[in-house]
Amino acid sequence: MSTPRDHMLILFCSLQRYTLFIHCVMQTYQLFFGRNIPNGGYVSDLNLRAFIEGVLDVAFEGYTIQHVQGVWKGEHEPTLLVTVCTACADKIKDVANAYKNAFSQDAVGVQVLPSMSFV
Repeated sequence: MSTPRDHMLILFCSLQRYTLFIHCVMQTYQLFFGRNIPNGGYVSDLNLRAFIEGVLDVAFEGYTIQHVQGVWKGEHEPTLLVTVCTACADKIKDVANAYKNAFSQDAVGVQVLPSMSFV
């Protein structure tokens, strides 16, 4: 015979699973890292490589990089487009903030898409 405590435990476990599901939904993110520095200058290839190896490689097990052209505040600039599939939205914010802080950026564009599939 089950007791009220058993029912509370089942409810708690169910709520925990539901909460984890909400916070762990796999999404595809695209991050747009502009290479112009607002007060003048440019994120060099060497600095970009250090960011990739020191931040992206540490944060994610896999991702795709594309070198694209972007426009920010009317200025054309080379842009690094990173696509990553993850359930860790906090890592996305941390990586974006790391780039903003390291290279004095106004913003990093982040686009959230449905999860990609792997076949």
